[in-house]
Amino acid sequence: MVRRTTPSVVLAVLLLLAPGSSAGAAPSRGTAALAAASRTPPSPDVIAPVLNGIDVIRPFERPRHDWSAGHRGVDLAADVGAPVVSSVDGVVTFAGTVVDRGVVTVQDARGMRSTIEPVSTVVHPGETVRKGQTIATAMAGHCADRPCVHWGIRVGSGYVDPIGLLRPPVRIVLLRVPANPRSP
Repeated sequence: MVRRTTPSVVLAVLLLLAPGSSAGAAPSRGTAALAAASRTPPSPDVIAPVLNGIDVIRPFERPRHDWSAGHRGVDLAADVGAPVVSSVDGVVTFAGTVVDRGVVTVQDARGMRSTIEPVSTVVHPGETVRKGQTIATAMAGHCADRPCVHWGIRVGSGYVDPIGLLRPPVRIVLLRVPANPRSP
């Protein structure tokens, strides 16, 4: 039996493989992904949601595929009860509980969504917030060895590295931990 391919399937495949298509392309990183997804340059106004300095416990790890394992955000050290601020000017699109932890999402005017968890929220969906405004307080429950919050940014259906959006750019240096911290 001969199997025929419909013209619409052929057209869909050709469109996916056309120049400028993202099919099969290597994933973009940080600001490049934001610019490609939004068609506008990234906002220089993204700030970290924690005020105690940026101490990255676990960096962003882009998954190979949308369905693959990865770390779609960064874990930032944050004391329990510390204020958590909005990373952007925008509207609170979600403030509530997901499974067992508090989550807040703020969407900016271009559609970029900044999400932070685990937190105790102090804002409500539909509320307009300014960059730097307290939207929650940090809670325990994300990092096993020390208190932290998880910060993720989505543009369209994809996640981007939040650290890559900060201005001025933040340089992360991972230091080796000695096997025995008491030995020189």
